[in-house]
Amino acid sequence: MNLLQLTNKIKEAADLHPLVNQVADGSIYEALNTGDVRYPISVVFSQSVVKEVRTIRYKYVLYFVDRLVGDNALEIQTTAISVIQQIINTLGNNIENISIVDGYSIQPFTEKFADKCAGAFVQFDIVSDNRLFRNC
Repeated sequence: MNLLQLTNKIKEAADLHPLVNQVADGSIYEALNTGDVRYPISVVFSQSVVKEVRTIRYKYVLYFVDRLVGDNALEIQTTAISVIQQIINTLGNNIENISIVDGYSIQPFTEKFADKCAGAFVQFDIVSDNRLFRNC
């Protein structure tokens, strides 16, 4: 599986979640500063690709963000943590020949983009077979 295919699978898993109204890829700042966001939004960002001996390690950041309304940051962050875990579980259970590396950390946040928002993000790794190695 290549970077484009894997990114699309992550976006599909996020889009299938009933609490996600919009999915974007790339920069969180670009996605949330457009002024045309349908909250809650999930944003997928590919950080790097590391070729290892027999595998390829894809490093991703996945965000779940909602607009703050009053003092509901903790509620949004709690929901975000749950949604992120569910999306990662969906990936691990439904895509063949990959594994999600255990031990990821989910970080809650509040931030001002075009709107004042709250949510959470996770940095996680996906390991896939190195197809180039298998063909040598």
